[in-house]
Amino acid sequence: MTAVLTILVVAAFLTLAGGVVYLWLRLNQTSRREGLQALAARRGWALNISGEYLGRPGMLRLSPRGGPAWTVETRALASLIESAAAGQQATEYVADEPRWPGGLLILLPPLPAPPAAGDAGRGFDGSEDRAWLAERLGKGFVRTAPGLFAWPAPAGIGLLCTQEPVPRFDPPALARALDLWATGHAARPVVVFGPEGLRLHLPEGLRRADQMERFVDLAHELARLLTGGV
Repeated sequence: MTAVLTILVVAAFLTLAGGVVYLWLRLNQTSRREGLQALAARRGWALNISGEYLGRPGMLRLSPRGGPAWTVETRALASLIESAAAGQQATEYVADEPRWPGGLLILLPPLPAPPAAGDAGRGFDGSEDRAWLAERLGKGFVRTAPGLFAWPAPAGIGLLCTQEPVPRFDPPALARALDLWATGHAARPVVVFGPEGLRLHLPEGLRRADQMERFVDLAHELARLLTGGV
């Protein structure tokens, strides 16, 4: 009798705990959605959320209702990078403008063997180089990327470019913008600027309104800096 009673008590406790967790997740989801709706209304953006499960959106997208076209989207990382673990999420900003028709610039984590200050760019096309880059941008991107060179860069970032980045670009200013974003975020985005426009890839699923707004503002600041000499 005691064993049966114990089982019933444990079952009741687990049921109650499960209900509390579910209610917390639903309230959290509602709060996040309301925050995102308020952000979209304030900034004049369109909001699309789909595939919600236990408070986590399968896909979250923001885009402008007018002006230059761009999208920022949080979704399963596996749909962005082929080798990603299933269920892992990422956030990506994509804009057709601004673009750099004549070259390709990539800002990313520090390179395995970065050039020293004052060195000329070195070819970044060895098998180990391309494997390292594929982990961050996907094999499909690496297969189509033109000849890249590694250039000296400020502390905290790696810089790949198809040609001498200075004076066209200001690497210290770009690094400062990324450093500002890194305050409060463990992950830094990979930035790709070239003929297809501007792309920021963050290996982190942003879901709160304040996070998404900061990410879009970062992208717009980088666009401003990148077009200063283009």
